[in-house]
Amino acid sequence: RRQRQMCIRDRNITVTIQGGTIKKAQGGKGNFYAGHGIYSDSTLNISGKAFIQNAKGGDGGTEGGSGIRSDSTLDISDQASIQKATGGESQSTGGSGIYNHGKLTIFGGTIGTAQGGEGKSSGSGNGGHGIYSKTMEILGGIIQKAIGGNANGNTCTGGSGIHSDGTLTISGGEIQQATGGDSTGISGKGGTGIR
Repeated sequence: RRQRQMCIRDRNITVTIQGGTIKKAQGGKGNFYAGHGIYSDSTLNISGKAFIQNAKGGDGGTEGGSGIRSDSTLDISDQASIQKATGGESQSTGGSGIYNHGKLTIFGGTIGTAQGGEGKSSGSGNGGHGIYSKTMEILGGIIQKAIGGNANGNTCTGGSGIHSDGTLTISGGEIQQATGGDSTGISGKGGTGIR
């Protein structure tokens, strides 16, 4: 009973990083899903003078973990600095450097490199995205490099540098480089810089 209780994870946790330095946050490997470097199942705020040197998703069998992930709201603002956020590789679909399932808003701060993980499937898995969110607003800040992960399978698609499945609004800030990942498969498709 005790062991079972230890495996139950709390829900709807807000994570706020508004100062200090995180030198390395590393997600664990998983036979199915891998762990994330920094994760909130609700709201994640990265603000103030927070300095994240390296956040990396773990390698997974089906899906690589994300370097930084939120399942609801992710805000990056002020003088926050994310030096490197990298998705883990997978035998199917690579993880994203920065991934949000709801709304991502970049008000300010600096993102050095957001790199999607490699999708190593021989079938239909894809490369991870550099930065992904269903809804995304870029209002300020600097994105130095957002790079999609490569994909190896015959019908795979390389990840996008910056990718939204809903609404993407860019009204400020500076994007210095957004590059899609390569696809080496016979019918593979290269990723898009900004989508």
